[in-house]
Amino acid sequence: MGSEPVDIVIQRVGEKLRSPSQLFSSISRVPDFLRKLNEKAYEPKLVAIGPYHRYKDHLLAFEKHKISYLQTLINRTGRPYPDYVRAMWALEERARNCYGGSISFLDKDDFVQMMLFDGCFIVEVIRRFALKHLRGEDDPNFKLGWVLPSIVTQGCLKYLVFKLYQVQFKFLH
Repeated sequence: MGSEPVDIVIQRVGEKLRSPSQLFSSISRVPDFLRKLNEKAYEPKLVAIGPYHRYKDHLLAFEKHKISYLQTLINRTGRPYPDYVRAMWALEERARNCYGGSISFLDKDDFVQMMLFDGCFIVEVIRRFALKHLRGEDDPNFKLGWVLPSIVTQGCLKYLVFKLYQVQFKFLH
């Protein structure tokens, strides 16, 4: 490339366009100035989806429900869980690049597990929400009627959930 000022700008713009973090960063925290207006509005009350609130004490008890929903998905599809782990492993870098802020506190192993549990949980919640006959009488998530609105307000219905759903259907066909 030439050394004209416009060529330098063209090169810099091209570098930014090729950067995965610039292309796929679509999940970010609420900006601090908005958060401070009503901090409680942006804090999950019962379930953490994604890395930002993952280790808050009051949300940890819900993790057992995610495991249960993963087991339901595995039983329903007949696919062994290693297939899902491998699928999430392959998506890890691209998924990590979706986050606007640093999530370096989660290593690859933990991030893959988070994607698997959270993604399968969301897939199963959507199925149960849409197909009422799938809800068990003892499923507390639907007795309370809170689960889907809670997930939606966390902004979690993103690319990876739909990728996981595609992976599931790929296994079925």
